[in-house]
Amino acid sequence: MKGQYGFYHNADSCTGCGTCVVACQDKHNLPPALKRRRVLACEGGAYQRQGGGWDNSVYAFYLSLSCHHCRTAPCSAACPEDALWKREEDGLVLLNREKCTGCQECLLACPFEAIYFCIDYERAGKCDGCPDLLTQGKVPACVAACPMRVLDFGSMKDLHRKYPHAIPYHIFSKAERKTACSTIITPHREVTGDGSFCLSSLKLIR
Repeated sequence: MKGQYGFYHNADSCTGCGTCVVACQDKHNLPPALKRRRVLACEGGAYQRQGGGWDNSVYAFYLSLSCHHCRTAPCSAACPEDALWKREEDGLVLLNREKCTGCQECLLACPFEAIYFCIDYERAGKCDGCPDLLTQGKVPACVAACPMRVLDFGSMKDLHRKYPHAIPYHIFSKAERKTACSTIITPHREVTGDGSFCLSSLKLIR
């Protein structure tokens, strides 16, 4: 394998517009209800009286997330039909829908809820990193469409070099660390301490 590939997201500059979601749906001809990429919001703070005035600590930030193409992919390990596998040359976790029987074991195994189930076709679906675009030397559709340029894609080695202060998502979200997901995040400025926050505080908006 040439090196594990994955995504970078700058949560400090993301506006939550959802262009990445729509670009992905358009690229893969998905209906509105099915999303390979999602935008989630984290909100907090308060607007309250303090002394003779008002204290405003309200904040909101957004995360654009898809499959994290984990180095140790629990979805692949859980699939009884070997329909999910890691591609040798770049570590992307791909799904062979011809092999998929719709058992949904992968949905249960993924700690990030990055896999969906299509009722019409009785098959699973997920982000594949747009392999057809990669062979043309292009980036995934979501990355190319982002108007704020807060998404990036490439080898994890290169992404860590370009964004040295970014945090691996499995640490950022306090999720299961054994998966070693291939997404790094630049935290929003309101996130303090070790850069982590409670995953349960996120809500889907796009």
